[in-house]
Amino acid sequence: MASKVKKKIVVPVDGSENGIKSLDYLRLMFGPDHPMEITLLYILPTLPPILTDEKKKDRAVAQKIKMVEEKNIKLAEEILAQAKDALLEKGFKESHVKTVYRKKQIGVARDICNWADG
Repeated sequence: MASKVKKKIVVPVDGSENGIKSLDYLRLMFGPDHPMEITLLYILPTLPPILTDEKKKDRAVAQKIKMVEEKNIKLAEEILAQAKDALLEKGFKESHVKTVYRKKQIGVARDICNWADG
């Protein structure tokens, strides 16, 4: 018995209103019953090098940077949850929607492409 080919699609999200509206495109093009796996991807912002260099020297700066990074992760989780909820409201199955956040490595666009290729 041949199994259906399952599409995998990566959708970058940024928390903007237009980003959430772009999820309508998935519903219009494929519909919620389409056998595909959707990965919602958020790329965490990076801190300026001057701060990250300073954290190596100063423990107080390192603590503050850690707090900022934790806030960024919390924000990413909220943005991803909002996007996932938007897809679920459109009828997509929760088991077909994944959420992922990653630190920026090269640049947002390239990081998205690298994640999709990986």
